[in-house]
Amino acid sequence: MNITADLRDFADLDALWRRSPDIVRAEMLTTMVDADVLIQGEVMRELPSGAAGAAGLRGSVFREEHVLGDTVLGLVATDKPYAPFVELGTKPHMPPIQPLIDWVRAKTGETGEAARSAAFGIAHAIRVRGTKPQPVWGPTYQRLQGEIRRKFDAGVARIVRRLAGAQS
Repeated sequence: MNITADLRDFADLDALWRRSPDIVRAEMLTTMVDADVLIQGEVMRELPSGAAGAAGLRGSVFREEHVLGDTVLGLVATDKPYAPFVELGTKPHMPPIQPLIDWVRAKTGETGEAARSAAFGIAHAIRVRGTKPQPVWGPTYQRLQGEIRRKFDAGVARIVRRLAGAQS
């Protein structure tokens, strides 16, 4: 039995092996950005429009992607502290009045004592019943699972093609 090995094959394999982490990171980052853009757009479309409009919860949704070593992380989030209360609802409590006055003004055009009176009425209802959940983040993510999976499957296919030499 005669076995022959060409050392040039090992050099090519070594070069490919050294390039592979960069290719994987680049493709997974591209895929994560693509998935996050999809999620961000859908969440923003589904969120209720509050009194602040684009300056409110809907307009506060942002995305970030980070590469940490061999890990690519994606985040779609908001910095509004009241977002969990919109998503999950609240137990009965006495809310602050000024944001409710602002909401009444924005939604109804009422001002002065009429806005204040309506805000106190809403506050009383919240004190008695709490607020209903308006789930958007979880259901949107669940609804998009198939499409997100397809995006990552396509990303893996691009990695395989690149490693096989179809593109560099």
